[in-house]
Amino acid sequence: MYDTENGLTDRWPSQSIGDSTYNIVPSSEGDEESLSKQEEASSLRRETGWTLWLTISAITASFGCSFAFGYNIGVINSPQLIITRFYNASYIARYNQTKVSEDTLELLWSWTVSIFVAGGMLGSFASGLVSNWLGRKRAIIAIQILEIIGGIMMGLTKVCYSPELLMCGRLVVGIYGGLVCGLVPIYLAEISPKNLRGATGTLHQLALTVGILVAQVLGLKEVLGTEGGWPVLLGLAGLPALLALFIFPLCPDSPNSLLLKNNDEKGAREVLQKLRNADDVDDEMDDIRKMANQQDKVQTLSVKELLCSADLRLPLVVGVVMQLAQQLSGINAVFFYSREIFTTANIPTDTIPYVIVGTGAINVLMTLITVPMMDRSGRRPLLLWPMLVISIDFILLVIALNMLVYQAMSYVAIGAVILFIVCFAVGLGPIPFIYVAEIFSQEARGAAVTVCMFVNHSSNFVLAMSFPFIQKAMGAYTFLIFVVIVVGAAMLIFFRAPETKNRTLKEIEMDFDRMRGRRQKALHLPDNPDDMPTTRLMPAEGAREGDTRV
Repeated sequence: MYDTENGLTDRWPSQSIGDSTYNIVPSSEGDEESLSKQEEASSLRRETGWTLWLTISAITASFGCSFAFGYNIGVINSPQLIITRFYNASYIARYNQTKVSEDTLELLWSWTVSIFVAGGMLGSFASGLVSNWLGRKRAIIAIQILEIIGGIMMGLTKVCYSPELLMCGRLVVGIYGGLVCGLVPIYLAEISPKNLRGATGTLHQLALTVGILVAQVLGLKEVLGTEGGWPVLLGLAGLPALLALFIFPLCPDSPNSLLLKNNDEKGAREVLQKLRNADDVDDEMDDIRKMANQQDKVQTLSVKELLCSADLRLPLVVGVVMQLAQQLSGINAVFFYSREIFTTANIPTDTIPYVIVGTGAINVLMTLITVPMMDRSGRRPLLLWPMLVISIDFILLVIALNMLVYQAMSYVAIGAVILFIVCFAVGLGPIPFIYVAEIFSQEARGAAVTVCMFVNHSSNFVLAMSFPFIQKAMGAYTFLIFVVIVVGAAMLIFFRAPETKNRTLKEIEMDFDRMRGRRQKALHLPDNPDDMPTTRLMPAEGAREGDTRV
């Protein structure tokens, strides 16, 4: 744990040097137990499966919130041409112009896409504050109002003949999306038992991809992708939030939030019993109490304190790089501008919407497959191997897009896009959200999620605004930029990101110390035991002769 006044505390319960045993700066009597005993006790604990209320809570949080966020990502792509014509007609009628230039229409469309991401930046930055103010459950309930308002605004765009109303609606649902990305993964992590933490966390990404797919299907010209149907298509974004507003209040709150924030031990126990469908939840309650005791000794970190903390710098860098890799790997460029990509690949215009739907279906399928894999294979393999394939795949895509004079290369380009979506759905899609919630302690988690989600949406905004212009300047070679980003991120993850599957926070912190080569510094011990200053040692109570304590 990190104490803002004293630095590292309670990270290394004991260390043996030669024939002597050193207990390292215990913060309480309970911390004097050796780490090996803690691990042994933990290994004997009963693993918990999917219970009724765990399933209901996880599905409601994911498909009531994350689904709507995904829907807003995918809904804007299919009716692009129709909405652009609406913009053209609106401004011609408003300003008595004969024509709006192509550059102006392209800029307006870029703003329509990018303002959603700008809203995500604002929402992600506020997510930690909202979570600490209202608690996990009440915060998730409250933000549904934003999505409902945004959906109404977008649905009334054509009636009001106002492109600005559409952009404002996109901003509001973008703020909602940023809040969702900051609140839902933490809630899912805190209601889940350790052995299901990865699978439960993946539900956020699964619901997001399902939302994208549903938006793509409804956006087909046979459904709502028409001159008269597109306002309804956009307005339906508020429907999942409306359902969540009525259902989610029935779900249990986060036990961690109840005990650590509200000091409500009785409420936390009742919630755990409901989530685990068992009366005996003493082990998990003990874990939460230990976190509460440690939290009493260290204040909740602000964003500024987090950024200034040397001990949390490496976890923060790893978390930020994962967010950058997720967005700058090219996924939203592929989804937002998939029509242009497939047009460049000489796909017939009438066929493109169905190809887009096919890519969305593959994204859902692979994310669904990833759910059970997450707690079997671990985070690192599911990140690193797909990132390696993505790097090679984008090089193949560049070659294919530069050789479209050959008909076969069109199919190679489509295959490369599909392979990229498969790899992204396995690793970079779900894992960055899960990983950030796993590597930070309770007092730093809110600030860390705020920073990481802000970086996530900021990089997404920059990409959404710049991609069409970079693509116009560089053509197919644009994807080489993504190759450099993915390779650089993969190298940092390989050398500096520890595995978190089925591991405690203390074990993860130990790995971070080892990876940055600070083991001896963290222990306050010299490399040579003979150089140990005797003034720092005192016999441990009840210890055998030769035992000492720092």
